[in-house]
Amino acid sequence: MLDEQNINNKLANVGTSKLILLSVSSIVLCLSFVLTLLIPYPLALMFLIFGRVKSFLVIALGLVATFYLGNYFYSGSVAAVAYGASALSAYLIFEVVSRGLNPIRGLIGIGFLFVSALALLIALYGSTIKWEFRKDLANQVKVVSTQIEKNKKEYFKNGNTSSENSEILEIASNPDLLAGEILKNLPSRLFMGIFFWLWVNFILVLRSSRLLFRLKNYRFNETAIFRFKVPEFIVWPFILILSITIFGDKIVDNKEWVEVVGRSLLECLSVFYFFQGFGIYVSFLDFIQMTGIFRSILIVFTLFTGSWFIAGIGLFDLWINFRKYFVKKTKNG
Repeated sequence: MLDEQNINNKLANVGTSKLILLSVSSIVLCLSFVLTLLIPYPLALMFLIFGRVKSFLVIALGLVATFYLGNYFYSGSVAAVAYGASALSAYLIFEVVSRGLNPIRGLIGIGFLFVSALALLIALYGSTIKWEFRKDLANQVKVVSTQIEKNKKEYFKNGNTSSENSEILEIASNPDLLAGEILKNLPSRLFMGIFFWLWVNFILVLRSSRLLFRLKNYRFNETAIFRFKVPEFIVWPFILILSITIFGDKIVDNKEWVEVVGRSLLECLSVFYFFQGFGIYVSFLDFIQMTGIFRSILIVFTLFTGSWFIAGIGLFDLWINFRKYFVKKTKNG
């Protein structure tokens, strides 16, 4: 248990400047859109340093600010929605830490909570107003398609005549086709995105254990996240889904949707194998003693270019146990 009296005494010395800095940082991250993924990090630190009351008051002001600034810069309330969802995730991360819970259980629990809530909201919204999502999405795509048609001649004039580029242009110039492709991939992308978003912010918060009083007595750090291991029995549904995806045309007539559903389920499971594989990757970097800026660059590069390779490592770790090869041998052994 945390020593609340000592914590409160130490927190009394923390200036309001830090509160303002964390608040402004979260708003800037929200409005950047590029770094929206990181909004929960400063908000979770705010909860851990200043507690619930002050943090909720500042977050309320942040919601107002992102609503008006978002409408001013982007003509929409997406920024405020992103800020609100990030604030909720930050609070749940804070509860996991303050209650001394295992961060892996927190990650899985919060992730499925967000996935379920999002699915429920979409279902309720769609059933209430008879929402034709594909039609609305196609209308949005038409705006982009118009611009693509204008730039098509210039695009080909610059030498982009490969079959792949031609296929991309053909899909982009057909709003209904592109809307269909987006819809096919949307469920798995949302699932993967939610869990990756929470995973990144859990790591960042746990890496701050040396800076936060509330984390001094917390028995977990980022190593717990890197030791994530998918239960062994999950590999059997993974293999079954993979088999159905590949040979589905021999089972049902609608091969396309078998592939779509199978691929989506595989991608959803793969995100957990990615977490396991990434932990093995970090252990390998520790084994070869790679540190500093080059390590950080390599990790970021791998995240953007080798995510499926990392997921594959996590999957095959079930049979290979890669970490047993990362033990340094002594001179006598």
